[in-house]
Amino acid sequence: LLCTATMYLYSVTLQKAGGIQKAVYGSFSAPKVQEIVVSRGKSLEVFTTDGEGRLISLYYTEVFGTILSLSTFRLTGGNRDYIIVGSDSGKITILMYEREKATFVKIHQETFGKSGSRRIVPGSYLTCDPRGRAVLISAIEKQKFVYVLNRDGAANLTISSPLEAHKSHTITFDVVGMDVDYENPCFACLELDYSEVDEDATGEAAASVEKQITYYELDLGLNHVVRKATLAVERSAHALYAVPGGGDGPGGVLVCSEGLISYMNINHDAVAAPIPRREQVGDASLRPPVIVTGALHKQKKMFFFLLQTDVGDLMKVTLDYEKNKVSRVKIAYFDTVPIASSICVLRSGYLFVAAEFSNHCLFQFRSIGEDEMDLSRAREVKDLGTVVPFYSPRPWENISLADEIESLSPVTKMELTDVQGGSGKGLICLCGRGARSSIRVLQYGMGITEMAVSDMPGNPSSVWTVKTSARAEHDDYIVVSFVGATLVLSIGERVEEVTDSGLLLSSSTLAVGRLGDDALVQVHPHGIRHVRSDRRINDWKAPGRQQVSHASLTSTQVVLCMTGGDVLYFELDVSGQLLEVERVEGLGEVQALSLSPVDEGRKRAKFMAVAVGSIVRVLSLDPQNTMETVASQGLSENAQSLCFLPAGGLMYLYIGLGSGILIRSTIDKITGALSDNRTRLIGARGIRLRELRLNGESAFAALSSKTWVGYSYQRRVQLAPLAYTPVEDVSSFSSPDCPEGIVAVAGNTLRILSIDRLGEVLHQTAFPLDYTPRSFVRISGTSLIAIIEADHNAIASTVTDTDEMPKSVFGVVPGGKGKWGSRIRVMDLDKGVTVQCFALANNEAAVSLCISAFADRPGEQFLVVGAASDMVLQPRSCSSGFLYLYRINGSQGIEIVHKTAIDGIPSALASFKGRLLVGVGKLLRIYDGGKKKLLKKSENKFFPNLITSISVRGERIYVSDVAEAFHLVRYKKSDNALVIFADCTHPRWTTSSTLLDYDSIGAVDKFGNFFVSRLDAKLSEELDEDPTGARIKWEYGTLNGAQYKMDDVINFHMGETSCALVRGSLQAGGDEAIITAGVMGTIGAFIPFLTASDYKLFQSLEMHMRQENPPLLGRDHLAYRSSYFPVKVRCHTSPMLFS
Repeated sequence: LLCTATMYLYSVTLQKAGGIQKAVYGSFSAPKVQEIVVSRGKSLEVFTTDGEGRLISLYYTEVFGTILSLSTFRLTGGNRDYIIVGSDSGKITILMYEREKATFVKIHQETFGKSGSRRIVPGSYLTCDPRGRAVLISAIEKQKFVYVLNRDGAANLTISSPLEAHKSHTITFDVVGMDVDYENPCFACLELDYSEVDEDATGEAAASVEKQITYYELDLGLNHVVRKATLAVERSAHALYAVPGGGDGPGGVLVCSEGLISYMNINHDAVAAPIPRREQVGDASLRPPVIVTGALHKQKKMFFFLLQTDVGDLMKVTLDYEKNKVSRVKIAYFDTVPIASSICVLRSGYLFVAAEFSNHCLFQFRSIGEDEMDLSRAREVKDLGTVVPFYSPRPWENISLADEIESLSPVTKMELTDVQGGSGKGLICLCGRGARSSIRVLQYGMGITEMAVSDMPGNPSSVWTVKTSARAEHDDYIVVSFVGATLVLSIGERVEEVTDSGLLLSSSTLAVGRLGDDALVQVHPHGIRHVRSDRRINDWKAPGRQQVSHASLTSTQVVLCMTGGDVLYFELDVSGQLLEVERVEGLGEVQALSLSPVDEGRKRAKFMAVAVGSIVRVLSLDPQNTMETVASQGLSENAQSLCFLPAGGLMYLYIGLGSGILIRSTIDKITGALSDNRTRLIGARGIRLRELRLNGESAFAALSSKTWVGYSYQRRVQLAPLAYTPVEDVSSFSSPDCPEGIVAVAGNTLRILSIDRLGEVLHQTAFPLDYTPRSFVRISGTSLIAIIEADHNAIASTVTDTDEMPKSVFGVVPGGKGKWGSRIRVMDLDKGVTVQCFALANNEAAVSLCISAFADRPGEQFLVVGAASDMVLQPRSCSSGFLYLYRINGSQGIEIVHKTAIDGIPSALASFKGRLLVGVGKLLRIYDGGKKKLLKKSENKFFPNLITSISVRGERIYVSDVAEAFHLVRYKKSDNALVIFADCTHPRWTTSSTLLDYDSIGAVDKFGNFFVSRLDAKLSEELDEDPTGARIKWEYGTLNGAQYKMDDVINFHMGETSCALVRGSLQAGGDEAIITAGVMGTIGAFIPFLTASDYKLFQSLEMHMRQENPPLLGRDHLAYRSSYFPVKVRCHTSPMLFS
């Protein structure tokens, strides 16, 4: 439907945002539980740490609004923390996290202003009184409100009406709640009063205006706010941190400015200390460091701050004080971590670093460092007039890396292409900035780490793991079944074969497990072997000539299906004997069998599912009606396997068919009735279902042409493939080295695997880069890609990288203002290695590239790279531009042909009919090939702004500029002229676009809007049929632009700036979609509805969801999606459905 006159799209998130804007920590779900809540701009997520130092995501939710500020507070005498959020809804929202329900509960939501992000509407700054008595919410300019927090008679949280603390002509830079013990709550605000600047026409007042700290006191007795005091601070002051008060410290605030940290308080002289500086090459050491984020760690009779500079170095800040008198501020270099937007020091001994770009880190403290710096390298700095300590960064001494959360933020470019030698579709993304840059390959599926691979004496058919005791923490045996034999391996420091387990080794195994507390049971084709804890063995043999065909068991039950169609049910009695309880004869030839999980507090499973022919029956195992059929379901074909899965308070029965279709039915936990059947094709061959344990809960594996895993994640059922080769059988695996893994058999090998992270939909493979990647192209017919990288304030030399001091953490040597480091890299994507790498000299920066062919050189492909020397971004200029022409030599790489100088920045390139289209500033040019340089053939000077991208289809050229959306251009060969014949009516700061058809373009802009512009089909046909082109050339333009206008048929606000947009399908034969990637790392897709009935259904569903489940922070959903332009689908007033 992408090419039809009316377009209906459905939005789905393929991968949630990875970037973090703000992180706070506290005990949100229960006392003394350390949890982290992060804001991702338009969503909230809760993390906690497990016993092994890994971050576990507990809950994620979209808020359908923009989160501006985030803070926490705890009421006096309370033991749980609340979350308070400021957003663009014009409301302040207090949330409580309930872990049992895995959701945020809205406690209070108070309206104070208009919706939208406005500079005079509060929400941008938020701080709470350390004792949990009040909260201040502030706008960037003028307005501030203070709310009093209290309890009612039922001990429920209450919030007062807002108390005004406005001050006109005032810009706020930061706010913080001061620790004043139990005196009247006091807030410190870093402000600048510009009232005199507005009245001064000379500009002298602007140069001399001072920043101030204003103290606002809330009088709890009189219930109003007063300005208590005002203190002048450094003009470069930009951040405040509250110092513990009362019995924990002297109170007051730390004021961070360029190169300086000062302690300030009312009726106290300022005490300042210079920030130590990193020893760097050239003038970089002279630039004063700036604090970008920080955190306070407080214990009994001790506290310190960890403040991070703009190069990533952590500074430990402590105070020398006696009573409330501070005599000295001490600053010492602590360690270096990636530059962060927030850091959190957890009481459990971890440091969480929410990185500004790329992956986030969790560090474990090894020590708390030194309080003072070594002054042997100190020297006087002129701008401060004092002695400043200098230091060199070193490998980590006080912290060690415990875990890492992958983040794509920011994605600068993305393409959909074949990866891994054409074996599948994947997304290639350019991510990160500077030394933390990478190119990442994203494929559908969960990531797998291969822990070990061992050869087997034959091809195994099945595998299990067994614990010999109910009290055992890890598995004791791996049982591998072959045709006519069984192999038992013990799990310890080494995995080795054992023969004294008591299990029968001379026959294949159908099922094996623990029975009771410390016994083993093995089911084989000829019967059951029961191995008691004292190594006594009880064997039950199949009657007559019957054999066991299928088996399922729990710790107290065993069910057998015999070849004659009989079903036998055994239970464990109080003496530890396995006794036959019930028998059903003549049920039919059974294809599959499964017992339901045993509920907590019960001793036996309640239901059993049996597949006979094309019918699945649910039998009761209740003692009152044992083996009675309580439900049945007909199938289109015979079932091959069955499996139960409890998730989210419900019970599901999964049925695997021979055609590769997986059926999910909801089973009533009381009556056993089946309902809500859903189907999904997951493979090209029959499905084998196996039970697993993941994240401490029941899960299952579906084995087909791909291996899929179904599990419960955040109270929702997830089904995703593994990014791994297909396997024949799997089982859960637990050992000291791999607490939660999977053991699998494939071919003649036994493999121990570990799932990287649950909840992952797209598996990432990352390859590091040296500088910020600007663009890339795939070289057709090979596995090579060409990447251009460029960074300002960088040195164009080899970037050193060691294991002890990785450049992704410690950064690279800055080059200074106006200096560029840039490279052209050719990489083999399948092997993940760099084939060629060229550093650009003469302060050049690569800005664009494309693959092109030239008419005078048939049969050859060329890589064209646009570069600029001495480039200045604002105002945009350069000393000279260049076009590099490289010949592509297949899989061997590229070689230089020649270099062409031009008079501007070549910001966009595209191949066009054996020639090259180049956007040079506001000019669009055509270049032809030459022996020594490219030859300019045609030029158009009538584009209003900088050209950012060029696309070609047939005779039509689609040009996007930086602020006016699209221009449609046609080349008139007879006049050798490029003629603009259509453009857009609305200004759009387009960041990426893709062609949907000949007349339609999908695009995203820097304000987070997705839109589709279209030229009328009838008009387009008339223009193409004009043989002379006179109609395009001579008609007058409208609205100071082209004579014809494109219409916007889609408008939709995504809430996140997107820099990448592609069209395609993620799997062979799948429906096409429009895929987007945002600066926060979100991967989303716009999927076209195939029928009008589907669209109407989802439209109605959206309407009911708006009413029954409004956005968490109070933003109107329709208004949010229409933040810049009214949400629109072609000629329809009702909005599209976006989840």
